[in-house]
Amino acid sequence: MNNIKVNDELLKELLGLAKVEEFEIGGRKYTSKNIFSVKEPTPVVLNVSTLTSLVDYIEANKDKLDLDTLIVQVEGPTQVRILSNLIGEFKQRDEYIRAEPRLPDYADMFNRAWAKDKFIPLLQSMFLPNPHQELLLKTLATVRVEGSADIKDDGITQTVSVHTGASRVDGAEIPNPLELIPYCTFPDVDQPKRLFTFRLKEDSSCLLFEADGGAWQQVAALSVKDFLNKELNEERKLNVTVIA
Repeated sequence: MNNIKVNDELLKELLGLAKVEEFEIGGRKYTSKNIFSVKEPTPVVLNVSTLTSLVDYIEANKDKLDLDTLIVQVEGPTQVRILSNLIGEFKQRDEYIRAEPRLPDYADMFNRAWAKDKFIPLLQSMFLPNPHQELLLKTLATVRVEGSADIKDDGITQTVSVHTGASRVDGAEIPNPLELIPYCTFPDVDQPKRLFTFRLKEDSSCLLFEADGGAWQQVAALSVKDFLNKELNEERKLNVTVIA
């Protein structure tokens, strides 16, 4: 190993660079360098996909947690975290387990045009059956946009006239907004009903727009909170704080 000699002046200069000075300007305190606090180590977060798994974790309590101080935070319809109370000099919270459901990818489902033959399977696989879903599927199954087909749209109801025979024309009304039920929260609770506006274009392509301003998220989050309160506190008497 090579020995590196540093003269006294250079050593003092290096030590001076490392020194953090505190001073005051205009009544405010400042330091000469960025400094970072040394915080308590945090646990590795467990990840699960159902609320039942989260309840089982708390009930089993293999990590010997103080259940009376736990906070179950429902961050929204798709995330729940189990947190500690404030700990350490810097008032941290440990996170022990996080639940996030496995849901269909709706990123491209809404606000874009889909060919009818692709839209129908999506409507069947990504939404729970209900009267409006069945009505929409039935209407789309009989629509054939031809030269003599007619679509009347007043912004509230679309009337689609389709040829079903040589001389017969049926008028099928599509009400708006539609009440549909996509899979959008944990499987342990009821999926919330949501409002959508449907549009059928002249080339038979389909568009679905969200029409409830995101109100469903609050409904779903409260359903998750109610489920956890019932399972943890009413059924198991664990006295855990649940917030949403």
